Amino acid sequence: MPKTYQTIIAGSGPAGLIAGRHLKEAIILEKKGEIGRPVQCGEVISKKALSFQRITPDNQWISSKIRQVARILPNGTSVGEFHQEKTGYVINREEFEKSLAQNTKCEIMTGAEVINIKKLLAAKGKCR
Repeated sequence: MPKTYQTIIAGSGPAGLIAGRHLKEAIILEKKGEIGRPVQCGEVISKKALSFQRITPDNQWISSKIRQVARILPNGTSVGEFHQEKTGYVINREEFEKSLAQNTKCEIMTGAEVINIKKLLAAKGKCR
């Protein structure tokens, strides 16, 4: 009999893995064969973002510390909200994602690409 999940998370990037830390009856479906590989993008994270998610910086995935961050578009325009706390880290994205995966409460299935989503009717009415 197929297992039923309350929540299905598509993708095991930082957002999916952080959601998985909070959801017990869920599954993360990842089309890649391995968590963290290949690295997709973004190997910098602010100290504030980690703190907000209650993630303790770990030397296993921190490559170096940053004292100030600025996001600048190719046309020279600076974007994003700046905080008083401008420090952050250059991270090893592969190790960072693997660390997040170790702290998930839900199941993770690699090599599982989401190709279709269907809205099903529940016994007591429509699912939302």
